[in-house]
Amino acid sequence: MRNVPLDPEKLRLKLYHVHLPLLEENGFITWKKDPFVASRGPQFNEVEVVFDALQSAAIKIPDSLVIGCRRLEQEQQDQIGATE
Repeated sequence: MRNVPLDPEKLRLKLYHVHLPLLEENGFITWKKDPFVASRGPQFNEVEVVFDALQSAAIKIPDSLVIGCRRLEQEQQDQIGATE
Protein backbone atom coordinates (compact mmCIF):
# COMPACT_ATOMS: atom_id res chain seq x y z
CA MET A 1 0.00 0.00 0.00
CA ARG A 2 1.29 3.43 -0.92
CA ASN A 3 1.64 6.21 1.62
CA VAL A 4 -0.70 9.11 1.03
CA PRO A 5 1.26 12.22 0.03
CA LEU A 6 1.03 15.32 2.19
CA ASP A 7 -1.81 17.71 1.69
CA PRO A 8 -0.70 19.93 -1.25
CA GLU A 9 -1.16 23.12 0.77
CA LYS A 10 0.92 21.77 3.67
CA LEU A 11 3.59 20.65 1.23
CA ARG A 12 3.65 24.08 -0.44
CA LEU A 13 4.03 25.79 2.93
CA LYS A 14 6.89 23.48 3.94
CA LEU A 15 8.61 24.01 0.61
CA TYR A 16 8.26 27.81 0.73
CA HIS A 17 9.18 28.26 4.38
CA VAL A 18 11.62 25.44 5.12
CA HIS A 19 13.09 23.39 2.28
CA LEU A 20 13.55 25.90 -0.53
CA PRO A 21 15.06 28.63 1.69
CA LEU A 22 17.49 26.08 3.14
CA LEU A 23 18.52 24.84 -0.30
CA GLU A 24 18.96 28.44 -1.46
CA GLU A 25 20.91 29.40 1.66
CA ASN A 26 23.42 26.66 0.82
CA GLY A 27 23.65 27.73 -2.82
CA PHE A 28 22.09 24.57 -4.26
CA ILE A 29 19.15 26.38 -5.88
CA THR A 30 17.78 29.81 -6.63
CA TRP A 31 14.03 30.33 -6.52
CA LYS A 32 11.21 32.83 -6.37
CA LYS A 33 7.56 32.53 -5.39
CA ASP A 34 5.72 34.48 -8.07
CA PRO A 35 5.82 33.02 -10.58
CA PHE A 36 7.19 29.89 -8.94
CA VAL A 37 10.56 29.18 -10.54
CA ALA A 38 13.44 27.14 -9.16
CA SER A 39 16.77 26.57 -10.86
CA ARG A 40 20.23 25.29 -10.11
CA GLY A 41 22.30 27.46 -7.84
CA PRO A 42 26.07 28.02 -7.87
CA GLN A 43 26.72 25.03 -5.56
CA PHE A 44 24.32 22.62 -7.29
CA ASN A 45 27.20 20.41 -8.47
CA GLU A 46 27.74 19.42 -4.81
CA VAL A 47 24.34 17.67 -4.69
CA GLU A 48 23.97 16.73 -8.36
CA VAL A 49 25.47 13.29 -7.73
CA VAL A 50 22.67 12.58 -5.23
CA PHE A 51 20.01 13.35 -7.84
CA ASP A 52 21.82 11.24 -10.44
CA ALA A 53 22.01 8.31 -7.99
CA LEU A 54 18.32 8.62 -7.11
CA GLN A 55 17.32 8.68 -10.76
CA SER A 56 19.45 5.69 -11.71
CA ALA A 57 18.12 3.64 -8.77
CA ALA A 58 14.48 4.75 -9.02
CA ILE A 59 13.19 1.17 -9.19
CA LYS A 60 14.75 0.44 -5.78
CA ILE A 61 13.30 3.52 -4.04
CA PRO A 62 10.17 2.84 -1.95
CA ASP A 63 6.96 4.12 -3.53
CA SER A 64 6.34 6.34 -0.52
CA LEU A 65 9.42 8.36 -1.45
CA VAL A 66 8.69 8.44 -5.17
CA ILE A 67 5.04 9.55 -5.08
CA GLY A 68 4.71 13.16 -6.10
CA CYS A 69 8.06 13.38 -7.88
CA ARG A 70 7.07 13.14 -11.53
CA ARG A 71 10.64 12.62 -12.68
CA LEU A 72 11.25 9.69 -10.33
CA GLU A 73 7.80 8.24 -11.03
CA GLN A 74 8.58 8.27 -14.76
CA GLU A 75 12.07 6.86 -14.26
CA GLN A 76 10.64 4.09 -12.08
CA GLN A 77 8.09 3.19 -14.75
CA ASP A 78 10.78 3.25 -17.45
CA GLN A 79 13.01 0.95 -15.41
CA ILE A 80 10.13 -1.44 -14.69
CA GLY A 81 9.29 -1.53 -18.41
CA ALA A 82 12.91 -2.25 -19.30
CA THR A 83 13.02 -5.30 -16.99
CA GLU A 84 9.85 -6.89 -18.39
